[in-house]
Amino acid sequence: MSTSACLCGSIATFSYVLIPVIDLSPAPLLARQWAKAYSIGASVAPPMAVAATVAWAWLAAKASSSPTTSTSLTSPFTLYTIAAVLTPSIVPYTLTVMAPVNNALAAKAAFYANTPVADKGAGEDQEVRRLVRRWMWFNAVRAVLVGVGCVAGGWAVVG
Repeated sequence: MSTSACLCGSIATFSYVLIPVIDLSPAPLLARQWAKAYSIGASVAPPMAVAATVAWAWLAAKASSSPTTSTSLTSPFTLYTIAAVLTPSIVPYTLTVMAPVNNALAAKAAFYANTPVADKGAGEDQEVRRLVRRWMWFNAVRAVLVGVGCVAGGWAVVG
């Protein structure tokens, strides 16, 4: 449960703390900061998601072998299964729903890779801001997916 909670908090922090702060930067810097943050998240979140998913799946398997296994919505088996399904669901969500925004932002970051921060000639690229703000909301959905899974699994643990 703690891995799911940490993953949820980590993902949420990107949307609710990081993006509002870096959104104050000029567009060329904003694109590069987003790319750096995304690369950090992409290296940290997947192992956490795998660890949490394996733990929830193992608990679901243990609960299913119990002689009192129930398939009611509040049974431990069902709640662990919900957690085991929702946690890794961030991967297909990222690869499908978020991919166009991620790819567009990565292209902007590459375009601005060698632009000096103080270069006023770079102009203010409103498209970068629009994409980053859109990414923030898409990312918040990922936090909710993991968070709901964590709550479901936590309910099974204490219930």
